[in-house]
Amino acid sequence: MKYLLDASALLPLVTKRGKQLIKQLIIIEAFREDLATIDLAIYEACNSLWKLSTLLKSISIEDAVDTANAIKDLAIRDVIKPIKFIKN
Repeated sequence: MKYLLDASALLPLVTKRGKQLIKQLIIIEAFREDLATIDLAIYEACNSLWKLSTLLKSISIEDAVDTANAIKDLAIRDVIKPIKFIKN
């Protein structure tokens, strides 16, 4: 089964599990084919982190940067595959 993660699913997944999630998903090769996100969701998730840290001050900037790096690592390692929608 494939899962498409939008920003509202991606951000809580990474913030609640963090680096532990990255280690687990990298080890389990099967997940690499099952998790996908639209490329815009990564930007939306990082924008939410900025709002939480800068405007709402509900998380520290360090936590926001760490979470953004975790999202980046998931995308770079193809654990979560960004899908680009192209108009034909």
